Amino acid sequence: MVVLLIVIVSFLATIAGADEVEELIGALKPSPLDYAAWAGSLLGAVDELKDNPDAQGRLYEKAYELGIRKPKGHPTAIKAARALLETRPDQKAAWQRKLLAVYELDWQAADRTRKKAAGKTYVEQMIALADDRANSDRLAEAIQLYTDASRMVRYYAPELRDAVAGKLKDVRGRQKLQQDLARCKDVLAAKPDNAAVRERLIRLYVVELDQPGEAAKLLTADVSERLRTYVPLAVKQDQPVAREVCMELGDWYRSLTAGATRTGQVNVLIRAEDYYQRLVVLETNTVKRTIAKAKFAQVEKELEKLVARKYIVLQLGKGVTMEIVRIRAGKFLMGSHEAEKGRGGNEGPQHNVTISKPFYMGVTEVTQKQYAAVTGKKPSKFIGRLRPVECVSWNEAVAFCKRLSAITRRGVRLPTEAEWEYACRAGTKTAYSFGNDSKDLAAYGWCKTNSNRKTQSVRQKKPNAWGLYDMHGSVFEWCSDWYAESYAKAKNQDPQGPTSGSKRVLRGGSGFHDLANCRSAFRLCLTSDARYNSLGFRVAVDLK
Repeated sequence: MVVLLIVIVSFLATIAGADEVEELIGALKPSPLDYAAWAGSLLGAVDELKDNPDAQGRLYEKAYELGIRKPKGHPTAIKAARALLETRPDQKAAWQRKLLAVYELDWQAADRTRKKAAGKTYVEQMIALADDRANSDRLAEAIQLYTDASRMVRYYAPELRDAVAGKLKDVRGRQKLQQDLARCKDVLAAKPDNAAVRERLIRLYVVELDQPGEAAKLLTADVSERLRTYVPLAVKQDQPVAREVCMELGDWYRSLTAGATRTGQVNVLIRAEDYYQRLVVLETNTVKRTIAKAKFAQVEKELEKLVARKYIVLQLGKGVTMEIVRIRAGKFLMGSHEAEKGRGGNEGPQHNVTISKPFYMGVTEVTQKQYAAVTGKKPSKFIGRLRPVECVSWNEAVAFCKRLSAITRRGVRLPTEAEWEYACRAGTKTAYSFGNDSKDLAAYGWCKTNSNRKTQSVRQKKPNAWGLYDMHGSVFEWCSDWYAESYAKAKNQDPQGPTSGSKRVLRGGSGFHDLANCRSAFRLCLTSDARYNSLGFRVAVDLK
C-alpha cells in the first residue's frame, strides 16, 4: 500500500488538471479494514504536493472521508478537516460542521475510559462553533448549537454550564432585538408619520445597538426635542466635546436605562461613565469636577450590579480566549526624571500626558496559543503554548490585530506608546510599577538575571496594580507609534507619536536584558520588519 501511495503521489505532483486529480483519487478503493491506515498514509503524502494545492486539497478530502469511517481514523480526519479550514476559507462553514461531526462520532464511539474526555472535547468544539456563528450574526444556528451544548455540558463540562447559559441568553436577546428592529422598520415603511414607532427605532439604535449615527438618520421634526438635541451630539461621542455638554450627555445617557435590556443598560451607562470621566480629567472648576466624580462613582456602582465588566474575555476561535482589562482615562507623568538610575537620553523631557478616553488592554502579552488560533502560524523560537509569541515583526503584530478585529467585531490594535506607559505605571511615578528598587523585579517580571535566557509562560509573576502581567521584562512589546528621539514635540493629550519615521517604538524590556532596561520609561526602536526572539506584543482594544 505504501509503495502504491508513493507512485500515486509522484504522479499527482506532475499533473495540474483538477479532472485528472479527481479521477485518480476516486480510483482509490481500500478495503474497510484499511480505512484508517489509508487515511493516515494519504495525509502523510500531502507534503509531497506543495506545488499542487488542488491535489493537496483532494488528498485532505479523501483522508477525511476515509478517516471518519473508523474510530482509529478519527484523529486523521480531525487533522484533515483542520487543514482544509486553513486552506479553503471559502468553505469554512462547511468544514467547521464536518470537523464537529468527527468529534461527535469520536464521542459516540469512545469506550468508558475515554467517554468523559471525548464528550468534553465535543462540547468545547460545539461551543467554539456556536461562538463563531454568533460572531457572524448567524443567530439561529448559534442558538441551536448553544442549546445542544447546554444539554451535554452538565455531564461532560459542568464548569462551563453558566457560561453556555449566559451565551444562549445573550444570543436569544440579539435575535429578539433583530426581530424588533425589523418590525419597527416595516411599520415605518408603511406609515412614515408614525412618530411613536420612529422614536422606538431611534431608541433601539442608541440604546441597544449603540449606533447613534443610524439613529440620527431617522430624526424628524415630530420626534421629541431631547432626541433632536442629544442624538446629533452623541454621534460625535469619540470627538472632543465642550465641558458643559459632557455633563448633559452623561445625564441623558444615564436616563435611557429605563426599559432597556441588560445589554442596553450597559451600553448607555458606559457612555455616561465616559462623559463623566472626561469631566473628571478635563474640568478645571473644582465644584463641577466634584459633581462629575460623584456621578462617575454612581455609574460605576450601577455597572457593577449589571456585569463584572472590569475584565472582558474575547473569543479567538478554536476554543481559545484572551482576557482584556479596562484601563480608565486619566493623567500621568510620561518619561523619566533626570536623576532616575539607568535613565536613557531618549526618555525625556518628562511631561504631563492626558489619556482622555478609557480603553482595554491585554492582561498578558499575546501567547503562542492565541497567535496560532488567529493566524495559524507558529513563529516563536522558544516553544510553549502559554509563552509569549516572539519573532514577530511590527507588521505581523498589526496584521494579527486586524484579523482579531474581524473575528471579535471590536477595534483591536497596538497600544500607543503613551497608553503603554500609562498602563504600565498604573498610577505610579517610580522607576518600576512596584517602586524604585530593581531587586524587587524578580517578583514581577522576567529579566536577564532570572529568565535563564529564554521566554517563560505568561502570568507566573505578580501583576501591576491594574491587573497587567509581565509589563517589565519577558519580551519587548511593539507600540503603534513611529519613534522620536525625544518628547520635545509630543502632544500632551492622547499623543500618537510622529506622523512618519523609519522605526517603531518597543517598550517593557525582555528576559535577555538588564534590570534597568525593564523600567517603565525605557524605550527601544527597530524597523517594522525586525524579528527577534525578544520581540512580542500585547493588544489594546477600543471601548465598544
